[in-house]
Amino acid sequence: MVQAQKILTMVSRWRDASPLKRLIVLTASFLALFAATLLAVIAYAGWSANQTAVERERMLVENALNRSIARNLDEQKSIAWWDDAVLHTRKGKMDLDFLDANFGYFLTETYGHQEVYILDEQDQPIYAFADEARQLPEIYGIHKHDLQPIVLGARRLPTIQLRERPDLFDRGNQGYKFLAGALTKASWSGHIIMVGGKPAVASAITILPNQDLSLMPDTPKLLVSVRYIDDAFFGEIGRSLLLPELVLATKKTHAAGMVSEPFQTDDYKLSGVLQWKTKQPGRPILNLILPLTALGLLAAAAHFAVMFRCRRAWRHPNSRRSCSLISTSTASRTLTIRWATARATRSFSRWRRACAAPWRRTTCWRALAATNSPCCGRRPKPAKPNV
Repeated sequence: MVQAQKILTMVSRWRDASPLKRLIVLTASFLALFAATLLAVIAYAGWSANQTAVERERMLVENALNRSIARNLDEQKSIAWWDDAVLHTRKGKMDLDFLDANFGYFLTETYGHQEVYILDEQDQPIYAFADEARQLPEIYGIHKHDLQPIVLGARRLPTIQLRERPDLFDRGNQGYKFLAGALTKASWSGHIIMVGGKPAVASAITILPNQDLSLMPDTPKLLVSVRYIDDAFFGEIGRSLLLPELVLATKKTHAAGMVSEPFQTDDYKLSGVLQWKTKQPGRPILNLILPLTALGLLAAAAHFAVMFRCRRAWRHPNSRRSCSLISTSTASRTLTIRWATARATRSFSRWRRACAAPWRRTTCWRALAATNSPCCGRRPKPAKPNV
């Protein structure tokens, strides 16, 4: 009931208000709405620019991870798809020195793989290289459970559900012509999984001949390699993406411009927090343009309020003291401008009456020549005598 009475009182006051006051109130309301809309648009533009940059950087990091899997397979392919690789991994004819030089040391020292395994047709280990040296094949059993989804994927057998990633390695093999026959039996698999409690890029690829297709086995052997994801791994990705502060941390870092994303492997295990410092293209908009615009709008609103208050004060001389927001110098300067404007207006009016219509001066001179009185601000010239 009280709220209804207040509303009725406001409506009655609005009806009784003068048209000028209504116009001023409507104008002020429109300006306030415009100012709020302008600030909201600027703030949204800055926030949207930052969010777009974060989303783009997230996509770049994800694409870099996909490229790292394809690169792992490319590095394995350089040695696995080779006639000598097939010949020197045959049962009873294994050349361990050849395997050390071309599989173990080559993949670890040249490309940075930490662990290299070769599995036979029954997926049993026949060669292992880790910790910068040849190891007993039985150490594969330490990570066999973790690597089993990769091995089954390379054998094209059903396995646990892993996160789907684009097969960028297959796209790089579309240009093969001579090796097209070998590709019919080629298979591979690569994912980012947890190996021994640490995230790693694990990949497996079949060992096939590249020239003598008569060496093609019915069931090819598998080359399995593991590259652990550490600070050096993400440091390399960060430098390629111009994100030098890309790191894999154990907990979030609360800092200005720092983006934190949970890093989940393809087997849906959380391995840490991926962090990097975003570019923040909307920062100048939020930190510079938005405050300056807000200050400008506040100054305009204050000026409008002062002018409205002083207008009422000049209409009522007894209440001029209420215009306390304008200094004496400003008020005197306003009065001087008003006086100069009025005087210029009066002078222009007199000049217009005197000079706008020449026929008025002629008529006036003929009518008042006898009295020799001024007309239009000028005294008529005396007539010349006739000689």
